[in-house]
Amino acid sequence: MKRLLTSSIFLIIVIMIICSCASPSTPTDEETTPLLPVSAEDQETKPVYGGTLRILSGFEPVMLGYPPFMGPEDSMRIVPGVEKLMDLAANRNEGNGLEPVLAERVVEDIENNRIIFYLRPGVTFHDGSVLNADVVIWNYEQLVNSGSLQFIDYWQGIRKLDDMTVQIDYTEYSNQLIQSWGTIFIFSKEAWVNASGGDTETGINWARTHCVGTGPFILEEFKRTIHMT
Repeated sequence: MKRLLTSSIFLIIVIMIICSCASPSTPTDEETTPLLPVSAEDQETKPVYGGTLRILSGFEPVMLGYPPFMGPEDSMRIVPGVEKLMDLAANRNEGNGLEPVLAERVVEDIENNRIIFYLRPGVTFHDGSVLNADVVIWNYEQLVNSGSLQFIDYWQGIRKLDDMTVQIDYTEYSNQLIQSWGTIFIFSKEAWVNASGGDTETGINWARTHCVGTGPFILEEFKRTIHMT
């Protein structure tokens, strides 16, 4: 019993010595460097031309240019090259949380069950074709005709008011309609027609590895399982 007690006391003393010798962790530069306020100049959004955007991922897109067959991973990969009529606003707490991109102005006319998109003039796709009402309507029809448009039960139709104005009519209001219908990707109709020759299956096969949009980056090459430039 006396030997056990002596061993226990010795063990406690050893533990105390180890703890007293252990030095506290040294704070990292990140912990010791005070956070500096961001200047008003740095907060300004300034366009930058040129440069390289690199995205590393263990997944690769399956469909680049035909929305009815596109999944979330496909959509993420084409964002640098393809834009929407509307996208998330910098301040998402105001209004519907969206701001116009390819649209210059958007009117959500709840009383008359319609959304009106006034398109931004002077926008061209990477193939040189022009963004207009006919192109936008064609993009929506791709989704409607394939039955893949979200909230399609609310859909009543889409029409051209003039070359730069498109109106979507719906059966009844939901605050999710503009969130979904206002944020679809807009592709070049002319590029699709030229590649497909009017045959849908040919167009779909071409669109698996091609996307022609209006974004700041142009798709140069897509080699499946290797790279997308």
